[in-house]
Amino acid sequence: MSGCSVTPNDFPTGSDSRRIQMAVDRASQTGCNYVVIPPCNSRTGTNLWEIDETIELPSHICVEIRGAHLRMCDGVFCQMFRNRNAFLDVGRTPEGMQEDIILRGVGRAVLDGGRHNGLREKMSLKDGLPHIVNNLTVYLHNVRNFRVEGLTIRDQRWYGLCFTFAWEGVIRDLRFEITDRSVRGSETHPWRNQDGVDLRMGCHDIQISDLTGETCDDIVALTALSDPDRPNFETKALCPHLSPDIRNISIRNITGFNNHCALVRLLCHNGLRVHHISIDGLTDATPDDTPLSVPDGVRTACCVKIGENDYYHGAFAKRCVPGELHSIRVSNVFSSALCAVDLNCSVRDLIVRDIFVGSRGRHALAVAKIKFGDYHNLDDPENVTDAEHVLVSGVRYASCEEDAVPFFFDALRAKDFVIRDVSLTRPARLMQLRRPQPGSEDVVFSHVVMPGSPT
Repeated sequence: MSGCSVTPNDFPTGSDSRRIQMAVDRASQTGCNYVVIPPCNSRTGTNLWEIDETIELPSHICVEIRGAHLRMCDGVFCQMFRNRNAFLDVGRTPEGMQEDIILRGVGRAVLDGGRHNGLREKMSLKDGLPHIVNNLTVYLHNVRNFRVEGLTIRDQRWYGLCFTFAWEGVIRDLRFEITDRSVRGSETHPWRNQDGVDLRMGCHDIQISDLTGETCDDIVALTALSDPDRPNFETKALCPHLSPDIRNISIRNITGFNNHCALVRLLCHNGLRVHHISIDGLTDATPDDTPLSVPDGVRTACCVKIGENDYYHGAFAKRCVPGELHSIRVSNVFSSALCAVDLNCSVRDLIVRDIFVGSRGRHALAVAKIKFGDYHNLDDPENVTDAEHVLVSGVRYASCEEDAVPFFFDALRAKDFVIRDVSLTRPARLMQLRRPQPGSEDVVFSHVVMPGSPT
């Protein structure tokens, strides 16, 4: 990187967003390619930069936020940052691919959603409101070689960071904060779909690490859900020249909690695939005084959620089938959630190692549809999970929850499903099996140590 930099304080007039955009444009035009947003905003004399329009990022740019606080203005509908070609027709082509984009925080750098603007998913494109995509904080599309790091994301209006067809990237050292606890409809628990990091279709070869804090939905979600029969955000972002698979993703060192969702979620339907995913080092940090039941507070539902038999919207032929979600590695999970790992769709070639379930947890592994911290559709004949070539190894189970079991299986169809090296700290049933399916009673257990048994 060259020694030069451009700052929005070089531009004395215009809104804060305009001044930041002018700094980005000048850095790109001069070849400096380096923008610094300092703590002090010279226009106002405060440590606050108010964003009322999206800052567009060209290729070959580094924007460094040095201890500054960027906050969305009241009532606006736009992203805070996105790559320049994100919503242009050229942005879906090889010629529109962008590269080398860095968004970096130094010190206490905050991207703040501010006061919510009233646009939620159910209100998208209704009553004169724009599409919910306008509430993303950071969005990159058809971008190669990127970094987003060192930031605090506060009260995101939708997802904090969202990527489609992005690859060769690093996402690291992020903290999520929820201070605005709005109420969802008439329900009694606070919720909005405020994911932390979302990798959507076409993302590959990305490293995610060192995330902390609280989100209202999943902290990290890998979702491939394009459906030509139901045009949606993902369908409109398709790059026909690129594979829509999500693949070769490394996720490490996440410590946090959320509102009855997952620390890490994997999901695909409609013939799309998610594969070769490595997840290592998850710690559920749900506050100690939060009970399991949904109305009584915010807590994590599961540390890892693999699939969900729901998103094919009744078109059963589009559900995830064996071979589409595969080659998943999960290790070093510390859970106080309803379950450490949850399966609820077809999965193949899954290895789960070294799971610790604390005193307030309930299951090490569940095969069930879990939504908002409880089981759903347990009697639905379509809600069946096919699991092939699964190894679970190294479970330490210390739950004190009444009637809890390490392994809860609902409508599991199993093939080559092995569980070994399990240690329980108190007497408990090892497994609860509902709606047995072919192979579910042939799950192989070995090296199970019960309290009082010889070591």
